[in-house]
Amino acid sequence: MIEHLTLALRGLVEHNAYPTIVGILYVCGLGVPIPEEITLLISGYAAYHGWVNLWLIMALCVAAILAGDLTMFLIARRWGGRLLKTRFGAWLFPVTRLEKVHRYFDKHGSKTVFFARFFAGIRMPVYFTAGMTKMNPVRFVLLDLAGTLISGPTSIFIAFKFSDNFDRAMKNVNNANHWIFGGMLVVIVLTVGWHLWKDHRERVAAKRELAQRASEGPPGEAPADQAAK
Repeated sequence: MIEHLTLALRGLVEHNAYPTIVGILYVCGLGVPIPEEITLLISGYAAYHGWVNLWLIMALCVAAILAGDLTMFLIARRWGGRLLKTRFGAWLFPVTRLEKVHRYFDKHGSKTVFFARFFAGIRMPVYFTAGMTKMNPVRFVLLDLAGTLISGPTSIFIAFKFSDNFDRAMKNVNNANHWIFGGMLVVIVLTVGWHLWKDHRERVAAKRELAQRASEGPPGEAPADQAAK
């Protein structure tokens, strides 16, 4: 199935590259089940063969991906509430689950939106939920743009460099995404660990200060050992 789809997309791109690539990436953001990664790889393949300019297609791919994601986000932001009133919406997001989703996005929405870019299959539901929970649009765009600037050009450039072996290019893209995600995860773990350690030091310092004040007694009153003398 993937091989047939890849060949079909390659044929379309060969004859009408720019509008085909931009259009496919845009509708991918709307939930159309076409693997985004394959389209990015074909973009690099097209640049390798001179059908498109490498830097221009990178910019257009980022813009198309961002436009599709933002469209889905705005649809959910505008009409997501109506969906919740339907039987399907009530089943998908009961009141208790919706409250949990709101609380989760309040705490972890930024990380979820950013990392969803690296996992096919969950992007659209995450972006729809972000819109439905009224995430700030500017915040959403910046987070999605950050993820897209990493994944999009990386996939295109790998395909451009390895287009003599398309299967190898796909394998390298998957490996690159895993390394990117792993690196981001390490950074997050280290950052959280540093904040926890810092908070621990501040709590210990506060406890020592309170203990010292307690031993000194109220202002103007001599310490207990001096009063005994």
